[in-house]
Amino acid sequence: MGKRANSFGANISPQILSKKDMNKIINGIYELLREVGVRFDPDPRALDLFSAAGCDVSGDGVVKIHRDLVEESLDSVEKEVCLWDRNGNPVNVPGMSFTAGMGCINVIDIETGKRRSSTREDLATVARVVDALPFIDGISQSCKIVERSDVYGEIDEFNVIASNTTKPITYISEYVESLEAAIEIAAAIRGGLDNLKEKPYFSYSVTQMPLYFSQKEIDQIFLAIENGIPLNSGSIVIAGATSPMTIAGSLLPCIATDFALFVLGQLIQKGCCCLSSSEIKFMDPRTGNFGGKPEFFLGELAKIQIFKSLGLPAVSGAGSSVSPIFDQNCATDIASSMMHAYYSGADEAYFLGNVEASMTYSFHALLYCHELAGFIRRMERGIEINEDTMAMDVLKKVGLKSDYLAERHTVQHCRTELWLPRYFKMLNVEEWEQKGKKDLFDLIDEDLRKILAEHQPNPLPEETRQRIDEVLKKIGVITT
Repeated sequence: MGKRANSFGANISPQILSKKDMNKIINGIYELLREVGVRFDPDPRALDLFSAAGCDVSGDGVVKIHRDLVEESLDSVEKEVCLWDRNGNPVNVPGMSFTAGMGCINVIDIETGKRRSSTREDLATVARVVDALPFIDGISQSCKIVERSDVYGEIDEFNVIASNTTKPITYISEYVESLEAAIEIAAAIRGGLDNLKEKPYFSYSVTQMPLYFSQKEIDQIFLAIENGIPLNSGSIVIAGATSPMTIAGSLLPCIATDFALFVLGQLIQKGCCCLSSSEIKFMDPRTGNFGGKPEFFLGELAKIQIFKSLGLPAVSGAGSSVSPIFDQNCATDIASSMMHAYYSGADEAYFLGNVEASMTYSFHALLYCHELAGFIRRMERGIEINEDTMAMDVLKKVGLKSDYLAERHTVQHCRTELWLPRYFKMLNVEEWEQKGKKDLFDLIDEDLRKILAEHQPNPLPEETRQRIDEVLKKIGVITT
């Protein structure tokens, strides 16, 4: 989401692949791109660029990309992502960044606890809640405006988010026209397209199929890059369905698809920003639904290790759950995925708050993710080693008494050394009973309702609001 220093997690991520095996995977990716290639719908803009770069381009749009060009593109792609918030301030994140999830068509109603189709007001509420949570760095279209599932609805989704939080946006759309409008709205916020290019307000996710780019996606790539919008390669590979059933066999088309987007991006504009947010999902042969949680984690570890070895940032689809509601299963699922993302060295977790395999959005899950994000931020700080923190003078002074309660050193460090959780507090049974026997859901629900009652995001300046409304009226989103 923002420009990131190397996270602590990146320094301790496990090496799931030996160097020999990692080289096998990387060589396999290059071989796949060279021997099988990637299919592009016949757009002369893309195919001519590939042909001029020495690629073998067939008449039906299959592009075979040679290794030298891939390596050259990986060298020139922007290695640090930097987005600016709505006010034009850089979003500098010290480690892994956290983005409220995307694409849900349902929400868990706060009042009834029942699942229902998501609305415009739900998206606005998610944005307002995100705006209030300091450890959530950005937001996508966490839930869709289902009643308006067309190009106008997609455009309004960008407008709704921009109106209810200052945090930067990860945008995704079905229609190229929606991206065009989002660029126009963001330029209105920035005060001009040149200002938007200088300080991008949002990134854009392209959701191509494995090893295939349709005309729509080619148009999106050109449009985003030509307007300075950072790109995410968001291909989802489904092992057993759209890729081989094995982890290793799925890694090849997954990463090869990312690399193909990177190459095209660099041919359009050398040095542009392209990220991988692709995922390997696994089909459960018993149900036909998604399954394979440990296999998913292993695939993520391998993918992130490969990207890190190439000096590239990597994103993880952490913070979501297959559970249909926020319950014990959901909490376990989210916690395991977010800690996995941290230990893998991921640069971003971007599905925070999604439940029911990203069909439904949960406000309670979002606040739980926020708590875990604070936990991870403390982990990323690591251990400070200096004379003060080693406290040798205090150790000598207290000696073998081992009583540090009254020491000034304890007073000075008790708040700065410790992460102070909101929900993970140690209580004995008596204290828990005195506080009303509240479980995790109850504690989160109290905070959620307080945010909804008290937090109001900074409104858009009136002049900016008018510029955006003019764009929306011209396009037809606003008709009165």
